[in-house]
Amino acid sequence: MARSEPDNQQEIDGRLEYVRGLLEGGELTDEERRDRALARLTDLVAELATEVGGLRAEIRELRASSQPPAGAAVAPEMLFCPSCGRELAIEPGALGRGPTEVSCGHCRAILEVE
Repeated sequence: MARSEPDNQQEIDGRLEYVRGLLEGGELTDEERRDRALARLTDLVAELATEVGGLRAEIRELRASSQPPAGAAVAPEMLFCPSCGRELAIEPGALGRGPTEVSCGHCRAILEVE
């Protein structure tokens, strides 16, 4: 019996508990329990593999959309030094995540840029 992919963690956990119950069940023979449990596990693993493949594709798309096309010029960010008032051009690649210290090329003041 084909099932749709699991909607949430609760459904996945429930299906795993069902398999555990099959393995511990008393009315079935060992072979019947094993066969049913393997069939259910195979279905669940296949569905999870499909879901993981979809998530990987989404991650690749997000990464590709967040990067400029190859060879595209990236405009520098323009800042003004609070010490000397001059304009500074900062390349986006020079800025890290979170606060980054940048030195003014004119007066050597240290600026903290987010």
